[in-house]
Amino acid sequence: MKQVIDDLGYTDLVQDVAMQGSFEKGTDLALSGSDLDLFIIFKKNVSDKFRDDIGLQIGQIALNKDFSNSQGWNNFTAEAITATSKYAQVFFDYDGQKMEVQVVSTRHLDLDEIKQKQVDGEQIKIGMERTPHQTAYMKKALKGKENEVRVLKKFMKEAGIYGSNLKDMGFSGYSVEVLIDKFGTFENSLKVLSELKKGDVIDKNGDGNPRHEENFFSIIDPIDPNRDLVTAFSDLKIAKTIKTAKHFLENGELPKSPKPIKSPAVTISFKTTINNEDQLFSQMRKTQRSMLEQLKMLGFNIPTKTISMGELKFDIPRSNFTQENGIVKMSFGMDNLTIPETYIQDGPPIDKTDAVAQFKQSNQDADIIEKDGKIKARKKRRFITLSDALKFLTRNPQSQVKSTEIKKNMSTDTKISVNEVEFEQEI
Repeated sequence: MKQVIDDLGYTDLVQDVAMQGSFEKGTDLALSGSDLDLFIIFKKNVSDKFRDDIGLQIGQIALNKDFSNSQGWNNFTAEAITATSKYAQVFFDYDGQKMEVQVVSTRHLDLDEIKQKQVDGEQIKIGMERTPHQTAYMKKALKGKENEVRVLKKFMKEAGIYGSNLKDMGFSGYSVEVLIDKFGTFENSLKVLSELKKGDVIDKNGDGNPRHEENFFSIIDPIDPNRDLVTAFSDLKIAKTIKTAKHFLENGELPKSPKPIKSPAVTISFKTTINNEDQLFSQMRKTQRSMLEQLKMLGFNIPTKTISMGELKFDIPRSNFTQENGIVKMSFGMDNLTIPETYIQDGPPIDKTDAVAQFKQSNQDADIIEKDGKIKARKKRRFITLSDALKFLTRNPQSQVKSTEIKKNMSTDTKISVNEVEFEQEI
């Protein structure tokens, strides 16, 4: 890699080239396939576009040079998107194990600049710049505890609570390392997870940092106290984490995993301008909740599973979202994708003369009926199909969906399809 950088004449622009991630820390799950993350760390004065473009060029040349003549090489992906950076990657088999090598370009920032999100007085967005600091920290903090990390990762993978992307919405590899750093062992970490309560904060440094109020609980990044590692968790995965940890501690085995629910659904698909996954998940969660509220007001009640665990309750709607290569998909499932054309709105008791008169005045366009001692109005719904309701909510500027960057993305080019979707609602 360094030879390629020298040959291209970029030596003075690069701060360092180094291996990062779980492989470098000795916490990777070799039997599940390893990811090798090679970071090109540019100096901070290199522009974002130049860094992305040149980093991709360097990665392409280096990986083609190293792997194009290698036995077992499968395919080469020239470009993909991760967090805030473009990177080159290659997938190949080695001794029967699937391997993935990624070349990621980032910039060199010190911890104060990362914590303050500022360089030379200017506000910046933080992405992969934390990774080299995280790797350096964990290589020391986890010395002698690497196997505890691997055991906890394996447990989470088998339990279906591992993976921090928008498909899995669970624990990242780094958050697992933070748990072992804080609690020392697999068993201690599991005990903490089995007793999670709303508002709990897991913070190795104990700085009393404010938690993200939208999150059920928080895991604070030990190298950046402003970052909550729980941002990408779904309520389902939190409930599943607590139940699985309790069951394993009591029975020494994982609980049986129920099958997902298959349901008719309407899916909206659109491109997003948000590259940072933490930010994307946070906005997607807000938008999803807002859309569910608006759908309910329009008469569409998306089925919701309530999971009770002692004093804890989690409401899991039949709705999910995923993201791949910049395309976001959000699905809403119902047993029937249409609702009746009319509905009955209750009014006051018939003997409440003034209230009845006011009710009739407010519903002049409706059919007024008397039933069960009350005045009522039979009213027409604005939409009778879920597809039409979602078209309005995503494309019409008058819709009351919470205003976010995601709402703007949806209003420009949204595709709507009717299909059958699997929803994970049980634990």
